[in-house]
Amino acid sequence: MEVESKITKKSRWDSISFLQKLFLTWVYPLFWKGWRTESLSYEPLSRCSKDDEALVVVQQLERNWDIELRKRKPKFWWALLKTFGLQFIIPVTIFGIGECVVRIGQPLLLGFVIDYFSGANYMSYQHACMAAGGIVVCSALYITLHHPCLMRNLQVGMRLRNACTTLMYQKSLKLSQSSLAKTTVGQIINIMSNDVNRFDEFAISMTCVIVGPIQAVLVIYITWTYLGNSTAVGLGLFVLYIPFQLIMGKLFSRCRQKTAKLTDARLRLMNEIIAGMRVIKMYTWEQSFSDLVSQARKLEVNDIRKVCYLKAINLSLFLIATKIILFCCFLTYVLLGHALSSKSVFVTMALFNMLRITLTWIFPQGIAQGAELLVTCRRIQSSLLMALLRELELLSGSIHIDGTVSYSAQEPWSFNNSVRNNILFGREYDERRYRDVVRVAALERDLKIFPFGDRTLVGEKGVSLSGGQKARITLARSLYRNADICLMDDPLSAVDAAVAEHIFEQCIVDYLGPKIRILVTHQIQFIRKATKILVLDDGKCLALGTFDELLAKGLDFMALIDGDDEDADAVVAESEGSSKQTSVIEAQEEEEAPQIQDEQQTVGSIGGRVYWEYIRAGCGIILGTLTILSTCISQTIFHASDLWLMQWTNNEETQSKEKNNFALIIYSVLIVALLLSTMVRSMTWFAICMIASKRLHNTIFIRLLRAPMAVFDNNPIGRILNRFTKDLGIIDEMLPSTSFDLNLTVSQAIGILVVVYNKPLFNNTGCSAVCADNSRPRARSPVYSHVSTTLNGLASIRAYGAQQAFCNQFYTYQNDHSATWFVLLGASRTLGLIADWLCVIYLAAVAAVIMAFQHGISSGNAGLAFASALMLTGQTQFGVRQSAELESQMTSVERIIEYTKLPQEADLLSTDQNRPKPQWPQTGGIVLDHMSLIYDSAPDKPVLKDITCEIRGGEKIGIVGRTGAGKSSVISALFRMVEPTGRIVIDGVDTKVIGLHDLRRALAIIPQEPVVFSGTMRRNLDPFGQYSDPEMWAALEEVQLRAVVDELPGRLDAELSEGGSNFSVGQRQLVCLARAILRHNRVLVLDEATANVDHQTDALIQTSIRTHFHDCTVLTIAHRLNTIIDCDRVMVLDAGQLLEFDSPHSLLEKKGLFYDMCQKTGPDMYQHLAVAAREAFAKNLPRSYL
Repeated sequence: MEVESKITKKSRWDSISFLQKLFLTWVYPLFWKGWRTESLSYEPLSRCSKDDEALVVVQQLERNWDIELRKRKPKFWWALLKTFGLQFIIPVTIFGIGECVVRIGQPLLLGFVIDYFSGANYMSYQHACMAAGGIVVCSALYITLHHPCLMRNLQVGMRLRNACTTLMYQKSLKLSQSSLAKTTVGQIINIMSNDVNRFDEFAISMTCVIVGPIQAVLVIYITWTYLGNSTAVGLGLFVLYIPFQLIMGKLFSRCRQKTAKLTDARLRLMNEIIAGMRVIKMYTWEQSFSDLVSQARKLEVNDIRKVCYLKAINLSLFLIATKIILFCCFLTYVLLGHALSSKSVFVTMALFNMLRITLTWIFPQGIAQGAELLVTCRRIQSSLLMALLRELELLSGSIHIDGTVSYSAQEPWSFNNSVRNNILFGREYDERRYRDVVRVAALERDLKIFPFGDRTLVGEKGVSLSGGQKARITLARSLYRNADICLMDDPLSAVDAAVAEHIFEQCIVDYLGPKIRILVTHQIQFIRKATKILVLDDGKCLALGTFDELLAKGLDFMALIDGDDEDADAVVAESEGSSKQTSVIEAQEEEEAPQIQDEQQTVGSIGGRVYWEYIRAGCGIILGTLTILSTCISQTIFHASDLWLMQWTNNEETQSKEKNNFALIIYSVLIVALLLSTMVRSMTWFAICMIASKRLHNTIFIRLLRAPMAVFDNNPIGRILNRFTKDLGIIDEMLPSTSFDLNLTVSQAIGILVVVYNKPLFNNTGCSAVCADNSRPRARSPVYSHVSTTLNGLASIRAYGAQQAFCNQFYTYQNDHSATWFVLLGASRTLGLIADWLCVIYLAAVAAVIMAFQHGISSGNAGLAFASALMLTGQTQFGVRQSAELESQMTSVERIIEYTKLPQEADLLSTDQNRPKPQWPQTGGIVLDHMSLIYDSAPDKPVLKDITCEIRGGEKIGIVGRTGAGKSSVISALFRMVEPTGRIVIDGVDTKVIGLHDLRRALAIIPQEPVVFSGTMRRNLDPFGQYSDPEMWAALEEVQLRAVVDELPGRLDAELSEGGSNFSVGQRQLVCLARAILRHNRVLVLDEATANVDHQTDALIQTSIRTHFHDCTVLTIAHRLNTIIDCDRVMVLDAGQLLEFDSPHSLLEKKGLFYDMCQKTGPDMYQHLAVAAREAFAKNLPRSYL
């Protein structure tokens, strides 16, 4: 069961030198790979660092969290701070030196350069050149410190995320059944996918939250030396800005808390829908669940929209805050009677431009992200505190277990791996024990017919297995553990009589003879050989003793035993003994074993088609035009204000007071216009993104609902759910901000686009970064699939003591994800570093040109050139990284768009020409005309072969056959879950020409595995509100569930848990029967509906069917021959062919395959079946002539 990492190379990070880490040269081979091939997979990637491995970081966090749990009020954020806080100190300190010393030195040096061009006597040409050179050196030193520090912070943020995700997984293995009923798979996956990403985002913004205020104090002090008391105005605005951000942080926190709950609700729905899609399609409930998801999504989007508009306001302030502060400072300075000089204007501008990044953009983001992070910590803490060790709380008494325990669950559970690994379950392969287990679990014939023997993949939730096969593999897993105590919860109900007898005698009695065996069963014929018998009723002990002791006490179950002997023995034989068993496993060893199919990876850069699809989804003509105009206008005004300042300061000494006032008015108008146009720009941009997100979600959800079942059979739930968790989360919350950032940066850096988009370099290195990010979904999907599989099989995993094995798998998946994420971080920072070095060269060129051609250059021109170059130096690398980040985030859009191209089923509704009559079908007659069925996964192996027969309306038809005979495929063809060839005609209507809903509404089904959805009982019975309360109560009364529902709080409006976990399997099956009674269709299908229920429930279902569907056509697939022995006729299938079709009595007289099946039940049982068949034949004979 162990999973090998797909990344084979050792960690590159652990082996490189300090200088390689400082200049990020370890990423260059990845860039070279992208340059040469534009295709990147796992091969070039190296494993994550030892210090980044999931096991290492979670052990560190777990130690501190355990200490917190001893406190009266544990705080998860404090455990995080103690674990990882020290790792931030050194990078934050160095980052602070770079921001507060090196960067602030640049405007001071700029002042000397401006003094030279202003004609200051103390500044010589040589001194001016040294000052200009100092600006360039400071830029080089700053970027050398900046990027490695942020890279380190991002690495620690990744560790935070890994530790939280891994700790949640570990604790989820300890969730009690009561706690598990209160949470959902979707909720846990949402926390692991979306919430924990706050740590990655906060890793950078936290640094500026710490350094920003210190930098602001220094900037204010230096500005005071230039503008004097006028600086107090700017200081006041900054002081007002801080509480404003605190208010925004609280708003973010409130919105985030509400949004998280709404997202959890939507994902809970999505998880249930994907898991129960087959039933939803058969019941034609797509529209009902579509309405539920649409409503949940609408509520979620409304709250996300509020968050986005708050972000839009913040980002607008980022663009114009320094402009407004500078305007207020300059306005006050001029009104106080001072004359603006080039030095005071452009040094102040350079100083405030530094704060513009740290204080008005990253600092507000840090406040918002910090608020969201606190919500995340509270959500994770709530999930961790639910992790209790016991399955069910022991109210009284005690339990003492001496020895190891194995468990075979009533509801078989399997994970997406080979049959062998499902049996071994992480234990070492012992050939002799393995063969014995396969033999006594009656799996020999199954391994013989599987295409790859015991290395055949079972699929998600065992989708490729029959119910009986899943039950026997679950039993084999329990046997292989070789435990001292074997708990078996009704393992015989899903198999036929011969197999049940084989398992009981050879497995339970002989193979497990020396061990303690606790068998829960409804098949009372087997209790004669039990050492002790415990009779339970409603959780109470009715009797305890040996078989003879209970008889002596007069316990009246003899009649039940005789009846159940007949019931249990009368079952279709599914398994044959095989003398060739030795070759069943070994014969496959020479063939190439199948592998779990990887998710398709996008190769190369994101195409323009993806961007166009995204823009088209969110942008109408009016909104698009308004966004473009506001962007152009706001950016023009932004640069015009700087040019006006330059012109103003150049002419300040020669201007009159009137012209000075005129210049001030123009400058004021420009600032007001900039404020208005920027707000419009940000709001329209975020509106486009939200509309696109909403439409993309609705599109892929509808496409998913209409996709054929092959899509769900071939893709794990986690892979599908990943689109609606991580990918949609990125599109909802991250993509709008990233794209707007890039919009701002590119529009501001439009003058140096040649540097920013140097195609020979950035197109190929960007490809490497994007390809590395494209590997992330492939590495991420297994994490979510593994979590989903684990939570669905939690009881079995704990019973087998396989928690550590599953944790090891999770560590491997998580480490692969960390490796791809770390490479993406390195690629992003390296792109920024390269861009910054190019900008340093650009700055050096600007300095060289200005100093070389000094004559004729005014102080204002020099000041604006240097100030703009300094501003663009930081923005260029940010723009390059944001462009790479945008492209990597657009992979989520691309993955969403992939699902808009899913294959679709036929039309749901019929055309006017082909629509059947309202009362169709009236009799329920069915004709199969040369019907065949082929699955897409095996196009050369038809599962049904040229079946031709006629079923008269109202007939009761039994369908029997061994495993793999094609019984369930007949149902799939009837419901058109897979499109058959040939014809299926119901009451004269060819089902192929009518809509799927018209067909499926005419049919009712009671499935083998009952599906109950979370929500109210009313919605589970009648999602469209077609029936009255008295009708629903009558249906519940018929299936004896009225008393149960009556006791629920809210009665019909009582909320059911996910999967109906607060109901037993039998009760869930009765809910399905109540649905069928309400629909009262003319055709009813029972797909082994009573295989997993007790005899009382079985009898209740059979009685209800005979009562309510006596005049309907009933097709019954059953293991127990006595269940179908009184049918009008029986279809006997073998290897996809219809070999026999006649009344049971006639088939027994013909002595064919059906006769052989009955003979294998034993002579006594055969006589009983023959008598029952003869009586049914006599009773049904008059109807056969109708």
